[in-house]
Amino acid sequence: MENLWQMYGGSIHFVIVNTRETASNFENWLDGQDQIWTYNGTDYNIPGLVGGVTFPALHGPSIIWNYLSGSYSWPVIYIIGADSRVKSIHDQGTLYTESELKGHILDVVYQRSPVSVDLVADVSSSMLSPPSGSSGDNKLTLLQQALNIVLDVIVTHGQSDDTVGLTRFSDNASDLQFAGKKLIAMNQISHVRDGITALTQNTGTCTAIGAGLQTAFDTLVAEATHDRFAILCTDGMQNIEPKVTNAGSQMEIRNSGGWLCGPASSVPEKPGIDITTYDTRVHTIGIGATANYESLLQDLADHTGGFYRGTNDPQNDLDLIYTVSLCNCLAKGSPAVVCHRNGILHAKQCQAVETFPVNRTARKMSVLLSWQNGQNTNLTFWLHAPDGTLLKLDGKLKVFENYCMATIYLPVQQHEKELPFVGQWTMVIRGEMEGGNADYHAMVIVEDREVKYTVDYPRKTYAVGDILPLRMKVKESKKPVTRIAEIVMEQAEPRVPVAEILANYKVSLYELHRSMMCERVSEHTEALIHEKLQALEKNPKYRELLSPARKTFALSNGSLECRINEGEIIIPIALKQPGLHSFKLTVQCETPESGPICRTEIVSVLVGAGPVDPKKSFINLSSISGKKAMGAILYLTPKTAEGKLLGPGLAGEIKATRESKSLAIKVTDHLDGTYQIEIPAFKKTAKRKTPVTVRLQAKTVWKGEVNGP
Repeated sequence: MENLWQMYGGSIHFVIVNTRETASNFENWLDGQDQIWTYNGTDYNIPGLVGGVTFPALHGPSIIWNYLSGSYSWPVIYIIGADSRVKSIHDQGTLYTESELKGHILDVVYQRSPVSVDLVADVSSSMLSPPSGSSGDNKLTLLQQALNIVLDVIVTHGQSDDTVGLTRFSDNASDLQFAGKKLIAMNQISHVRDGITALTQNTGTCTAIGAGLQTAFDTLVAEATHDRFAILCTDGMQNIEPKVTNAGSQMEIRNSGGWLCGPASSVPEKPGIDITTYDTRVHTIGIGATANYESLLQDLADHTGGFYRGTNDPQNDLDLIYTVSLCNCLAKGSPAVVCHRNGILHAKQCQAVETFPVNRTARKMSVLLSWQNGQNTNLTFWLHAPDGTLLKLDGKLKVFENYCMATIYLPVQQHEKELPFVGQWTMVIRGEMEGGNADYHAMVIVEDREVKYTVDYPRKTYAVGDILPLRMKVKESKKPVTRIAEIVMEQAEPRVPVAEILANYKVSLYELHRSMMCERVSEHTEALIHEKLQALEKNPKYRELLSPARKTFALSNGSLECRINEGEIIIPIALKQPGLHSFKLTVQCETPESGPICRTEIVSVLVGAGPVDPKKSFINLSSISGKKAMGAILYLTPKTAEGKLLGPGLAGEIKATRESKSLAIKVTDHLDGTYQIEIPAFKKTAKRKTPVTVRLQAKTVWKGEVNGP
């Protein structure tokens, strides 16, 4: 404390308080004299403080003892903020090193404005199935694991005045409550963990996204007086009222009159209220986002100033996606992901090794190791500093059911000396496995106020053939870092466009209607598409096709192109496949001031098939004429210039005109990329044939004549 007083005494005040010993003994001890102090009849030799102390000291047991409460192992450290509120309490059952005490103090010195984060979790029945192409843990189990990791990141890198809420939704929505509060304080956050554990209880059938989000908005507006965030995670389309609905230039939560999977939610609609009025940023996470609701999650994030991150491979991505979303909520602080590695610990190996760099201005790091529940595995890790020293993790390593975590303040002091921490650290992973290999995820999070890594997220709709410019900046003390040593990009994209898979998978509309057991569903193609995708995921032949193809590109081997313009790193990506694309970007550089810098981020972008090309589209016309004229039936299979299918799900965009006047037609989506267009019989007309024009996306896809009566 004396060393820290000499270092920070101009801006941080220290006071040591004696609550037990006599004033004279206490004063002599502060002056450096050895003492014998007696407690409960036992004498203790108390070495005097070498050199004495120069910061204030107070003898006043009656004053302090009446104020402090709780059972602690003495001595206890209270860190009090500039607002005179206790920010953290540290029970010294074991003594802190100087660097650890410094770290706890700087946690308060560097405090930002507090934030409130509501975790909005989908617990519908579809979350109980494994991700596409997987036979491992189901999506709800993966979600629980990611939420628990995020909770520990909040505890470690959050602040005393931050609050956390948990909202669950399926057929209805409800929020976690403790002691009359829906946003839980940091010192009571264990109750949020209990709520995460209980997510598997009372799961529902349908997906009430609007109800879940409205519940989160109501909680945050009522209880949060500072920056508000909601992190929405779902794998399904909304099918219960009220729904999140595009209403012109704004988004509302209202009854839309669309498909209902079951009875409406008890959460009331809010028509006419733009969700931006709740002053809450919404980060959206799509798990296995293969249905038409992807664009809703993108629009929802864009509309509120949040980010959309999707994954068709949550086993590999979900913990990273949740963590970087949380780091964005805490952006005014400094937590950032240094690395995220997916690996395998083979049964015949005794260990696996991962390395990661730490730069000079990092002041705290959290190292996490996680594995799947269903693998009957128990893993742990050792850490070696850059000079090879094995770090003692006694008291620092927290072990849970399927992950473990340690937080270390930098620089590290061990055996009364300071270990070098700048450079490559080594993480040695070992564990117990019951017959087989163990998949693991290793992740490192650092706090560093001097180095900032930002990614410019795509905020527009892209199509096949477009070039996506991924833009990144690394700043050191607000100055751009342009000497990049390495960039590694892991890209996940659809193996086969979903439209083509749907076209090849044959199932009758009658079977889909029966499986959904809903009278109104026939009017809503999106519900039928969703049901067909659900059937696809259960078919082993098609399940693997729905899992993404993963490719890795690197600057060092020439497979990745990048350019730097005015301090901005730009990676141009040619988009060749429609669907969800995700990019895990790891940037490595080194500067004389900071040493090796490494940062990781994940970006998602939705890619459309592109505009319709009438020349590539297939059209078949069956004219019906006779005494009882029936008009005509047109079969349309729209495709792009690259030959990509433009369906299903576009029935509402197909329009027809007769002599420049709108014509009422009936369009049936066959869910395989083909649309059946029924052109009605015309009333008696002088012309034997009547010209008709059919348009899709405002482009003429067919123009011809239909026989009259």
